[in-house]
Amino acid sequence: MIKSIDDKPANKIEIDLTGPQGNAFKILAFAKQLCRELHYDAFKTKCILDEMMLTDYEGLIHTFDREFGSFVILYRWKMSNNKDKQVQEIIDKIKVLKQETVNNVHKITVLKRVLIDISEVNPFSESEYMIEVPKYEI
Repeated sequence: MIKSIDDKPANKIEIDLTGPQGNAFKILAFAKQLCRELHYDAFKTKCILDEMMLTDYEGLIHTFDREFGSFVILYRWKMSNNKDKQVQEIIDKIKVLKQETVNNVHKITVLKRVLIDISEVNPFSESEYMIEVPKYEI
């Protein structure tokens, strides 16, 4: 049977990041080889390789996937959602800060009562206990 070349499925290159192919130096070498095969000029090749080496392994993989993802499939262990992890870390920090705040308010209240008991006068106005909360942009 004769078919049109357009009907030929595109075979993507597959790289198993969990094995020896996942070594950062092998991925860099593979990126260099793909740049040659795609006829990228020396400047573009250098920019891609430099960016791949700019950060950590995740940055290397991200850049590789961005540049060659239409030709290459990268396989790795099940990925965790970093965003969910970051959200949980922030929630945990908020809980700790909230508890510290409650503890500090309790300490202030106890100290205020002791001061009033000792001196029989409240030397502070209520406004002195108010805390100004700065506005933060996240």
